[in-house]
Amino acid sequence: MTSKEILNLAELCKLEFSDQEIAKLQKEFTEILKTIAPIKEIKLDGALSIQQTNISSLREDKIEKSLTQNEVFKNAPNNNGQYFIVPQVVE
Repeated sequence: MTSKEILNLAELCKLEFSDQEIAKLQKEFTEILKTIAPIKEIKLDGALSIQQTNISSLREDKIEKSLTQNEVFKNAPNNNGQYFIVPQVVE
């Protein structure tokens, strides 16, 4: 992976890296890509695509008894009876 590709990725992610960090990332990404490269050699002729798999093998979707509002909120540290009240995390 080139430093130009890393800078492009950083820009897309709104990240900034020093020259040392870019060099380190370049080595790390190159190693990762070398590690996963053998995946390209896997022969997939005759393999089913995700659209061809049998989805009906999943569990049946059944409506089951759900919790009451009181049961849902009984262990909540802070609620108003209709909603969980949580600390603000975004200003």
